Amino acid sequence: MRKRPADASLTKQQGPKSTSQPGSTITVSQRLTGCRIQCDRAHPNPLSFSAQLPILVSEFNWNCLLGNTINTLAALGHLGHIRNSGVVSDLLQAFVSSNILPNISIDSVNYSLQIHGYSTAITKKGNQFNLRSIEQYATSHQYPMLVLLNMTNILYQSRKHLIGIVPLSQGDEVHMHIVEGSHPENKTIPLNQTNLGWCSGDSSCFVDRVVVFLPGKRIIKVLQKRINGSTTDHLYLQSAANATQLKESLERITIMIKPI
Repeated sequence: MRKRPADASLTKQQGPKSTSQPGSTITVSQRLTGCRIQCDRAHPNPLSFSAQLPILVSEFNWNCLLGNTINTLAALGHLGHIRNSGVVSDLLQAFVSSNILPNISIDSVNYSLQIHGYSTAITKKGNQFNLRSIEQYATSHQYPMLVLLNMTNILYQSRKHLIGIVPLSQGDEVHMHIVEGSHPENKTIPLNQTNLGWCSGDSSCFVDRVVVFLPGKRIIKVLQKRINGSTTDHLYLQSAANATQLKESLERITIMIKPI
């Protein structure tokens, strides 16, 4: 039996108390740190096969952690599994309710993925990488992942912001895409350094934590039932070898690329 990790806030709590807005998908405490730094640059263009995202992530809602986790699962075509699994988790609560616990951490998200049947691996605290190393890792392994960015703005204020990275197929080709729910068209965008810079507000930025995950055999069986000749949505069906292999892949990046 896995122990649920103690909920630790994504960021240190500062600023106004928790606020909510009717119709909002996710509500957490407003804090100095916790969502994307805005930039003046034009938003990246999605591609014709970009996946549609259900959750709008904004600085007002302060909902990047669970919002972009849900968006990442939606981009993979797995959101229906989370909704219908019968497992109560922070992910499910975030999807069906506008009120969730504010003290949620990336470790808690990792735990939620596990109880929904995913094999996961998460980097240790202190193993910090630059954006180029994560792009290289994602392109090489083509695993779905959640990436926690640590950004510093021009006022030297620190913010953390979570994005997703997913493999999307176009014919026989696999393209890695960024999942960022603050994109005005609510679609995934191609993975490259320019678009990663947009996600971080073109600020000073490094990767704080990474969660890599793959669906287990039970999830694959459920998802395969949805497949028919008219299926047009993105559906990721690569099964997890095991959690150990995912962990080893993250350990290799720790060895190969010197942390910041």
